[in-house]
Amino acid sequence: MKHLRSWYMDKQPILSICIPTYNQPLDFQRTLKSILPQISRENTEVEILVGDNSINSETEEIIHQYSDFPYLRYYRHGKNLGIDKNILFLIEKSHGKYIWLFGDDEMRTGTIEYVLSIIKKYPELSLIWVNLQGFDQEQPHCSFGGDRFFENGSQVLEEIGIGLNFLPTLILKREKLLNIDKENMKKFIGSDLINLYLPLFILSQEGKFYCINHPYVIAHGTPLDKISYDYFQMVGVSLYLVIKNFQKEFNKKSIKKISREIFGCVWRAILVGWLKGYDTPKGKLRPMFKFYWNFPEFWLAAPFFLMPKFVTKFAYFVYKKILMCPSYSTVRQKYRKSIIQK
Repeated sequence: MKHLRSWYMDKQPILSICIPTYNQPLDFQRTLKSILPQISRENTEVEILVGDNSINSETEEIIHQYSDFPYLRYYRHGKNLGIDKNILFLIEKSHGKYIWLFGDDEMRTGTIEYVLSIIKKYPELSLIWVNLQGFDQEQPHCSFGGDRFFENGSQVLEEIGIGLNFLPTLILKREKLLNIDKENMKKFIGSDLINLYLPLFILSQEGKFYCINHPYVIAHGTPLDKISYDYFQMVGVSLYLVIKNFQKEFNKKSIKKISREIFGCVWRAILVGWLKGYDTPKGKLRPMFKFYWNFPEFWLAAPFFLMPKFVTKFAYFVYKKILMCPSYSTVRQKYRKSIIQK
């Protein structure tokens, strides 16, 4: 590991912001630009840790520009450990009472100040979920009309659902992770879903859970054609298995709801990928049937894959041109160009 800066404090920080990154220097720079101005150089309450899996030096060069920030610690692994090991490494190296897992996304101005105020007001919280909004979307992921407490973990699953799988939404209390079943967790290292396993573990225990309603996080997801991993394996299979691992800890209604959301994401992504030529449903329909046959959505999805491709393409063309707003990839390309120009 390579440290560009070491930082030791007399007292434990309240919040550790842990950022795993991999070969996305522009996105990572955008993240730092949104976070660092919110923290004074005299700060003793927040630390930022960066775990760099990149195989090039571009992210390291960006870090050098901020090497005078005393609360920023950087670790370059020299190889791609995978996101799961990177996250667990950063958690181990952090010192905060709370750990905020953050991706290559953005924080709105005032986010850190508000999060710290919540932690100070409710120091008994086990988990805080921060609402998010896609940079190309008008509505946030959820809307509760204001911040709120949840009665139990099942209610969190029912009302937030797949939003728990978004890395920058999760703030976890460190002491709640100390009792985690490491042997069980090992089964899921390499699934790219440790960021979901950890909150599910905390939600399955006794505790107090809180949602920040305002979308303080601006999410910048990766377009399907830029994804470097097997999307179906991760979302369609592994994510299902992670949730199934905890199914006895939550009520059936909450498990059913989040599973349906997973399938909704999976089949639409595979369909779009297939029609655009960078993915294929080959070999995926059987496990989709195995896991999701009892969802009505499966029987809605199946005909699209079984029809002649030109028919499905035409249906998608009509849907995209008439019913959809400008595509995600188009908006993202415009955004990235604006960042480069700045």
